[in-house]
Amino acid sequence: ILEVDTTSAVARIKLARAYQALGHKDQAERQLRQALELDPGNAEARSALKRQAEATRRQADRLLQDARQRAETSSDEILAGARAAAEGRKL
Repeated sequence: ILEVDTTSAVARIKLARAYQALGHKDQAERQLRQALELDPGNAEARSALKRQAEATRRQADRLLQDARQRAETSSDEILAGARAAAEGRKL
């Protein structure tokens, strides 16, 4: 499609959908931004970018939560080991 008309916002949006389906978020975002450059009022491109940003934020929040849980678990294990070592020395 883009080989025929590189100035088509609709073609860019369709290509972005294909990239999203393949999990290529960066390429999808690039195509959506180019669609908006071609047609700044394109509600579909704006909406797709917003959804993608929200999905990225949710994923980042999950990763941060997982990292915090791992850090807490590691800290608890280290503390338990230190307590056990300290109790062993008292005996």
